[in-house]
Amino acid sequence: MERRRPPTGPRQARTRRIGIDHGEQRDPLPTYLRRLLLSETDAGRLLFRRMYDLSRAALDGLATAGLAAPGNDPAVRAALFLANDLALFLLRDRLTEVLGTDPLSAEGTTRWAPGMLSIYAGGLNAAPPPPQGDTP
Repeated sequence: MERRRPPTGPRQARTRRIGIDHGEQRDPLPTYLRRLLLSETDAGRLLFRRMYDLSRAALDGLATAGLAAPGNDPAVRAALFLANDLALFLLRDRLTEVLGTDPLSAEGTTRWAPGMLSIYAGGLNAAPPPPQGDTP
């Protein structure tokens, strides 16, 4: 079987840098992180705490820059964003089954990102984003 070359472009380059999309091969890193995050180990707790601290710092920075509201409870807001982002890793296999594409692949990211960003930007009542492609 001939191995396909991974797609190129800024989005694909970004996903390859973080170790997710390798064409038809699945990177073992997300599976390892899933096991570690769900384990009752000091390493799993430390990783989650560091990810939470990064989420909190990012949201604090966005609020300071006027790009996000801090909300009534910034700690909960940071935890909610982190939990939503981690859902891709933790539920990757189930999401792949229901969507028919791996949400961490280049194709899956292209499909997932507009929906996620429209909800983040406008809530559940936001209009769907326009289709991507060559159509004006």
